Amino acid sequence: MIINVSEYRCDAITVTSAGAAAVPLPSLSRPAAEDAAEFFRDTAENAVQSGWVGSTARNGIASRLEWLWDTVCEPVLRHLGITAEAPAPRRHTYNP
Repeated sequence: MIINVSEYRCDAITVTSAGAAAVPLPSLSRPAAEDAAEFFRDTAENAVQSGWVGSTARNGIASRLEWLWDTVCEPVLRHLGITAEAPAPRRHTYNP
């Protein structure tokens, strides 16, 4: 799978034995993807430097992971037929 992020649209490109497909990711945007990548990079660097991750960072990571699931992972897995019926939307605190 490849995630295409641009200012025009965002898609996951999947390749299976059935062929290739573009899975639209309408909730993903380039600024949100860049912000999430920067957050994960900075949090990882801070954890390495300090030797631990505090509760604020853990809460931020959990919130970003929930956003990543809702925005990218669940739509792709649903398209591939890997998930059952989608669970109720989460109430993550991160909102790009």
